[in-house]
Amino acid sequence: MNVSDEVIRQAFRLSSARGAELLALLGDFDVWRGDLAAMREDSPRIEQTAARADAPSDTRLLVSVLLMARAIEILDAECRTSLAKIYDRHDRISANSTSDSVATDAACRGRLIEIYTALQTHAAGAGTPEWISEREHAAPASSGSRRRG
Repeated sequence: MNVSDEVIRQAFRLSSARGAELLALLGDFDVWRGDLAAMREDSPRIEQTAARADAPSDTRLLVSVLLMARAIEILDAECRTSLAKIYDRHDRISANSTSDSVATDAACRGRLIEIYTALQTHAAGAGTPEWISEREHAAPASSGSRRRG
């Protein structure tokens, strides 16, 4: 499956964002369509320009990025760290990268795409693959906070 680096980069940004930064990033997708004044029943009604009404929606891109962000969460920590060096920090593979690190990055990207593809299949109506379910149920136990008593 061919997944653009831009989708992965945006997914890494979303997965690490919190609070206002997360809201701002989500707002960049511009998926809202409708008349807010009509929804709120504003009175007196302020006419809005319809300039953006015909603009294409980024809904499909947003769905892809959200699925990729979920795939990043499921990815093992070593691969997540390896790929974050490339996509989250906007770094590119440097000239001094070893062939082992490039091979690891490529393998991790392949694994990420595999998880993403499985999630897309699930989003299309198929059941959740067992390996994803097991990983999701194990994740809170391994990354949960420790209580002090």
